[in-house]
Amino acid sequence: MSVMGCGLKKILQIAAWSALPVLVSLSVFFLLKGTASSLFLFTESIAECLTAKAVPMVLAAVLGYIAGCCLILKKNPICYTGYLLLFAMMLMLHSNHFNQDGLALEEKFETAEVVHAVHDEMLELVLHFFVWRLFNLFTECTAAASYHIVSAAAGVAFFHVLAGFTRKHIRNNQLLFLLLVTGSGYLQLFYGDVENYTILAFSLMWYLTSSVNLIIEGGRSLLPSILLGIGMCLHLEAGFLLPAHILLSFLRFRKEPLHLLLSSAMPVILTVICMTVLDLAGVLPMENLWKYSHASAHGGNIQSVLPPLSRAYYTEIANLTLLLFPLVSVLPLYLLSEKALRKPDIQFLTSATGVLFLLLLGWKASLGVFNDWNLFAIIGYTGNLTVVYAYFKSCRPERKLAIPFLTCSLLNTFCWIWRNHAV
Repeated sequence: MSVMGCGLKKILQIAAWSALPVLVSLSVFFLLKGTASSLFLFTESIAECLTAKAVPMVLAAVLGYIAGCCLILKKNPICYTGYLLLFAMMLMLHSNHFNQDGLALEEKFETAEVVHAVHDEMLELVLHFFVWRLFNLFTECTAAASYHIVSAAAGVAFFHVLAGFTRKHIRNNQLLFLLLVTGSGYLQLFYGDVENYTILAFSLMWYLTSSVNLIIEGGRSLLPSILLGIGMCLHLEAGFLLPAHILLSFLRFRKEPLHLLLSSAMPVILTVICMTVLDLAGVLPMENLWKYSHASAHGGNIQSVLPPLSRAYYTEIANLTLLLFPLVSVLPLYLLSEKALRKPDIQFLTSATGVLFLLLLGWKASLGVFNDWNLFAIIGYTGNLTVVYAYFKSCRPERKLAIPFLTCSLLNTFCWIWRNHAV
């Protein structure tokens, strides 16, 4: 029996093939009306692409992206051509949209005595700072240009990890799997995002895939624990995955109490060590963690991190969720599948996606929802991997069901990227 049952699959198929004409119709409506929808930003983006006559360039970007994904799945040296194609695409599109934090980085880098760092974004900010310094030894380089290069490199590493996971665990329709996981709005992270979430995305995708490997293959490896610890050192928002990591440790080491304890505690231990080293080095005093960090709610001011309970705010959150994680629309149907949820690897991924909804719904976007979109990008790649992996592992994937969702997702994603970037 299939993952959603014959009736549900039929309903989903009808919904999938209905989505594309509805999307295009809404785009034409907003184009003719001359106003944007507060609920469907992607229709506004498509309308802007139509107005600017940028559709051929968007389609070229989509085809280049698909070609790159196809090449990196090869097991021979031709895969490196795919990586170079993806890297070139990410470099060609340079960001024209920086939020307040991104705009302030240049001055902070230039005025830093040793290194610029904050507790929320410890190692990611430190790594970006030293790369910027390295580039400036040879040529004059802005912080935005340095971030652009690093974000594209992190994107290639992200695709490398996911391509290896795809070749290892997905027997049929590998390209479809890779495109469904990656063809969502979070992909904009790797197109020159001037914020501290790109290296984090690579490290967490490595963490998620290595965790699934551990569950399937067994063993006593602490690699997932170390990777999550590194992720938390890069950015503390990775700590939202700790409940899922404890479940992972329990699923794998329930009969080994000491190993269970070590695996569960390792990410926190590594994060404390990182904070201590930065404190002793005089880079980041430990008291700043309580005074200035979002993780401590700026000295215990819980109200400062709680979102406003308003319809306007959560309408924007719903819009952003559709951009970053369009497969959220089929998540309820996936959760109805007992066959899928009985598998321990899918249980782990589901728990990871579930706890990240706490971040999405319960953490305030202090710069505004769309200025802080990259803060919530973590749910895009985690959620997409969860839904697509569960679909491929729990039933025989059908192209006629997946392709319309993929088409909508790619159109949505690349129009949004194009809206904020230029060749």
